[in-house]
Amino acid sequence: EEWGNFKAIDSIDIDYNIRYTKAYDSLLLTKNLKKLNYKEGIIKVKRFEKNHLYVTINDAYKDKFYLRALNKDGKPLSQNSYSFSPTSDNSTGSTMTDMLSLLEEVQSRLKKNKFKDLEDLKTYLTKKISKIEGVKDTDGVHHRKYFFNGNIDTVIFYFKTEEDIQTIPFTAVNNNSYKNILLNHTKEQLIFMDENAKEIFRIDERPLDRIGDRFFVEDETYFYLNLNTKSLDELEAVKVYESGNGLVFIQSKLEDGFIVHDANLKQLSELEFSNIWSISNEYAHTLSHDKQNYAIDSKGTIKKIEGVDEIGKQSEGLLIVKSQEKFGFIDDSGAIVVPCIYDDAKLFSEGLAVVSTDEDTYGYINTNGKMVLPMIYNRAKSFENGIALVSKNDSYLLIDKTGKVIVKTDSHGYSISGTGIKKTYQFGDKKYDALGMLISTNN
Repeated sequence: EEWGNFKAIDSIDIDYNIRYTKAYDSLLLTKNLKKLNYKEGIIKVKRFEKNHLYVTINDAYKDKFYLRALNKDGKPLSQNSYSFSPTSDNSTGSTMTDMLSLLEEVQSRLKKNKFKDLEDLKTYLTKKISKIEGVKDTDGVHHRKYFFNGNIDTVIFYFKTEEDIQTIPFTAVNNNSYKNILLNHTKEQLIFMDENAKEIFRIDERPLDRIGDRFFVEDETYFYLNLNTKSLDELEAVKVYESGNGLVFIQSKLEDGFIVHDANLKQLSELEFSNIWSISNEYAHTLSHDKQNYAIDSKGTIKKIEGVDEIGKQSEGLLIVKSQEKFGFIDDSGAIVVPCIYDDAKLFSEGLAVVSTDEDTYGYINTNGKMVLPMIYNRAKSFENGIALVSKNDSYLLIDKTGKVIVKTDSHGYSISGTGIKKTYQFGDKKYDALGMLISTNN
């Protein structure tokens, strides 16, 4: 279907509402407490064992509470599954039998075209279901069953007493790198439009793959969108790469290197490059056939990156580099920020990078190259969630960014599972979460 006129969008302002609990009451349930009173309602425990909880609650509060299960260390347990029903477990079997009988009856009537239409079917079902005893809530309580990932020690019930709504403004920004040229695919035509959704020209629909703002490929043939002639121009190229700063690198023959051009395909240099990396909206990095590294800005100015043999990955605005077997860091323009003086280095994470000047001790520097935590650790991992794993004097520790010890262990080994906020650290029989809080002790 045609969607009508296109409109190019730079951003959208959105207001969304958050409905939240402003005030609440809480009740604590333990294995030794089988009943709780809340106002006019009663919570009763039917089953409380290992990771399973089965409770009943007065119908008046069935939709007005939230619960959290804790283990014996007071840590919240994630919920595995749950179910709820208006009737007790002992009536479930007969209810299912009645429901299956009803479905068989409905199936038979459908085969015989006994229903005039869908509304007739709905009316019939509603009438029949209302007569099934097991569906009726006759005991005045709601039955809820929960399963958790871990053994339950205590349960906290929360009852909402006051609710509020907050409006939050949000701006969604269109950061599509191809928004300068928009494409409108119809069944028969491919329409090229400018950033204001104004048509430039159109061609018959064909299987073009987009590889840049103004570059396309079809069956290994490359095309350039020529805005001056309003046409797709075929290129004599075996490979085309458009970097994030708008420059275009074209390899004409397999035996040749890449030559840099501006957005209008004007050649900017005679230098040939074997590899190109898009570093930022301002800079691209290239490697020449003689293994020399260059930084090229959006205007096509080519700068040789001196004093660097190899350039590695980028993190937090800096790239790790190597020179004469020593490590350091440069910015996207190729300027050296941290000299190549370290025997080992890891990428920056949360503003700090692990470095070493010998094989036995490690420390942390900031993005200015300043030593923040001295080289006193035998091993060190990058920071995540504000903490890092290190070893000192043959024991493993968790530290914060000031060097303060969050977790001290006598363990000579460790294991790490998960990533991000789900990350866990295991030292012997003790397990800690992503923030360094004790989760469990396995005896």
